This record gives sequence, structure tokens and C-alpha cells, in this order.
Amino acid sequence: LGLQRSAVWTRLQRLGDPSYGIYLLGCPIAQAVYALWPGLPFLTSMALALLLAMAAGYASWHAVESPALRLKRFLPSGRVHPTQSVHTNTHAQPL
Repeated sequence: LGLQRSAVWTRLQRLGDPSYGIYLLGCPIAQAVYALWPGLPFLTSMALALLLAMAAGYASWHAVESPALRLKRFLPSGRVHPTQSVHTNTHAQPL
């Protein structure tokens, strides 16, 4: 699905990227839907949880993720190699 192009996906992409918010919030939202409405049929419960998770994902994108990504320009551009320690102490004595 991620590689497919359609008018619906194109319009949704303009609203932001809710994927990480859905990933983080989807399970707690599904649990809350079940806790609040335990008698709902499974498909209804799943559809409601999906809609709420998507709404929360878009809200997370606009309220947290997008503003945080704009702050990247204020960070130093130096990169640390994965094998390199961030906290190198050249004066440390071996144990």
C-alpha cells in the first residue's frame, strides 16, 4: 500500500504524516475503545479505533512531530558514526 498512488492517498499526504502517531497511539486507543464500549461488535470497535487512531496520528503530527522536525536546523550538523562514542574521554584510564 505504501507504494501505491491514488487521489485519496495524495490528498491524505497533504494533511501530514500520521504514521508514527498511529504506531504509538493505536494500541492504547484500541484498548480504550474496548474498555469504554465492551459490547461493540468487533468490526465496529476496530473501525472506531482506526478512525480515532488516525485522528490522533494527524493531531500528533501537527502538534508534536512537525514542530520538532523544524527544530533540527538548530542542531549541530556533525554526525556521529554508530561505532563512535558520543562521550569520548581521552584522559580516561583503562580499568
